[in-house]
Amino acid sequence: MKKFLIPLLCSAILLLCGGCDLSDKVRIGTAAEGGNYYIFGCELNAIDSLENYNINIKRTAGSAANMRLLSENYLQMAVVQTDIIDDAWNGRNGFAEEYRDFGAVAGLFTESCQIAVRSDSDIKSVSDLKGKTVSIGEEESGTAHNARQILTSYGIAEDMIKTVNLDYKDAASQLENGTIDAFFCTIGAPNPTVKSLCDKGATRLVSLDSDKIDDLVSSYGYYSACTIPAGTYNGQTEDVKTIGVTAVLLAGNSCSKDTVKAITKAIFDNSETLQNALPVNIVTDRKSAVNGINIPFHPGAAEYYGENGINVETE
Repeated sequence: MKKFLIPLLCSAILLLCGGCDLSDKVRIGTAAEGGNYYIFGCELNAIDSLENYNINIKRTAGSAANMRLLSENYLQMAVVQTDIIDDAWNGRNGFAEEYRDFGAVAGLFTESCQIAVRSDSDIKSVSDLKGKTVSIGEEESGTAHNARQILTSYGIAEDMIKTVNLDYKDAASQLENGTIDAFFCTIGAPNPTVKSLCDKGATRLVSLDSDKIDDLVSSYGYYSACTIPAGTYNGQTEDVKTIGVTAVLLAGNSCSKDTVKAITKAIFDNSETLQNALPVNIVTDRKSAVNGINIPFHPGAAEYYGENGINVETE
């Protein structure tokens, strides 16, 4: 039964790994190709110890799409931002009713809400986006959700700007050629797409005002104040102040305990390999991976953590 108001607007790429009956496949939802979710999923799929679990990495529009597809059992696992998890759990912001038939596996990495503008732009603050053409991210993405909340905190309704829904690659291309004035992206820093633009001297990042950061953090339990240190990107001479969320790997309750336990174990057994593939700092410590997650854990993940001296809730 569909639980969401937002229509399906995501596409999928199937990556097969053999050894299991197709009825036992484990579809893991990521996001656009080239993003950290997708890189993580592909690297996870390549781990030798998981070759018999018939993992399929599915490219989607992002967090909100992943959560909806998980609820429909099209996905068995998915990477989702904590804010989208909170909305689904409580039946808010496009989720027609509470959806709780899933559990956490591990917190993976912090994602910062980044706002890129042309380097020669007169945009110095989010307030300056009024009247501009701005990509707020793909529909059903966590980025779009964050962008709308940030804009609202500045009193900017969507009819006060021209919004477009682009993935990061298209947004970067259109920013560079002047078709759009800015784009939002919620992703770990440094992000290769933003880095490429900065290396060309084509873009810079805009900070959020400190009072807006405080408002967003106090209004929503899933945001934290986040700093992108000076020097993270070429030409970035000052810290960029913004908000951040955590990317969490989830598993539907229909996914078997043994499968989820094996995947959880593989993440920590191969954390160095995963870290080498990702441009962001992935969580490598088991205790850190369960901190700050306020939903129950999947029984398979809980069993793995319990065997390593960490007790987590499953209900």
